[in-house]
Amino acid sequence: MAFSESRIGRVYVKEQGAWGTPQTSFAAADVVECEITYPELTREAVSTDTVRGAFHHATHVMGAKVGTSISLTMPLHGWSATTPVGNPTEHVDALLLKHALGGSNQAGYEVVDTSQDSTTVIKYNDGWALANWAGNAQLHTVSGGFTAGWVTSTDLTGDPDTATMLNQLSAQPTNEGQTYGSNTCYLTTGHPAAATPLTVQWEGSDANAGIRLSDGVVTSATITAGPRQQPTLSVTMTFLDWDNVTGIGSPGQYAHALPQMSTLSGENGARLVLGADLTVDAASFEVTIESEMAVIGSHSGNEGAAQYYPTNRTVTASIVIPQDGALTTSSPSIDPGAVQLDLAGTAGSSLSILIPEPRIIEQSTIGDSEGIVASTLSLGCAVMTSDASAGAGAAANSVFRVAFL
Repeated sequence: MAFSESRIGRVYVKEQGAWGTPQTSFAAADVVECEITYPELTREAVSTDTVRGAFHHATHVMGAKVGTSISLTMPLHGWSATTPVGNPTEHVDALLLKHALGGSNQAGYEVVDTSQDSTTVIKYNDGWALANWAGNAQLHTVSGGFTAGWVTSTDLTGDPDTATMLNQLSAQPTNEGQTYGSNTCYLTTGHPAAATPLTVQWEGSDANAGIRLSDGVVTSATITAGPRQQPTLSVTMTFLDWDNVTGIGSPGQYAHALPQMSTLSGENGARLVLGADLTVDAASFEVTIESEMAVIGSHSGNEGAAQYYPTNRTVTASIVIPQDGALTTSSPSIDPGAVQLDLAGTAGSSLSILIPEPRIIEQSTIGDSEGIVASTLSLGCAVMTSDASAGAGAAANSVFRVAFL
């Protein structure tokens, strides 16, 4: 007799083609390197109290499986283990963030021209820049490494073409250096689009110890990215349906092909931008994404439900900043300036997080951070309208974005 190990297995995540139709085949690219809470499977027991001849339980009828939830926690991964030769493709980490936020797009790969002279306006050969870069991040080659920036507009009318960054780059791009594009996951604007369902499959240490959760959505996600830490992602998902699966094979030894991101430090190209200050000292940085979902009932749905539908999405950030000199406090509604957190160490394994129009949403608190007085800023995301619009990418003017570069 062999017991199934709770910490030996594989977890797959894959988009479904339609609600009510779980994915049943998975590839290595669908594996997520994570820690998972073993699912507490949900199934309603429906009972109507009736008159009985003695003391005993009334009849129970099997109800729906709606509402099973799981949590995945993982180090964030780069999308490519080798130097990219084009725009990014979507990997599992980006897929989960896209489902938390609502959308993603890929753009920005190109070579700059020979006459770079600015950290804000980047030049490209005539006809090489594209309008759909606006809203996306780019990773620029600089002396000794890389720097990340967010394109707010492009000018394709003159010679050379130009791309203007929302915040200054950490250094001027190298002449004829490679600009790497990004897969930018962004908070959708306007009315939320209908959610696309996900299937998550747990393949246990025994071939018959599998669970397939289907018609799933991401209801919350947290990115933790403090200095000297690996950026990590924690997501909570909920599902309309699940099944036990057998004969799926045991996981065996395997290597996760995608690189884990490095720690956030200067030698790895990390920086925190807050308004005009391009090098903010901070003790911690955390972003929380919440996605509210409604269950759409259906008599013909597998579990009496047709789908989950997003009714609201919000993003908040918390930054702890040690107080250097005079004690400062920030009141609600204040705009501290654009927030940008970069990890620009390696092309294919870099990250940038942007809140272009943050707002203080509650009075900043003063407390202790390793023996130093520190202020905690609680930030929300206000509407942005300053990105270019004509021909811009889908992420333009989004109030929150995460880019894999």
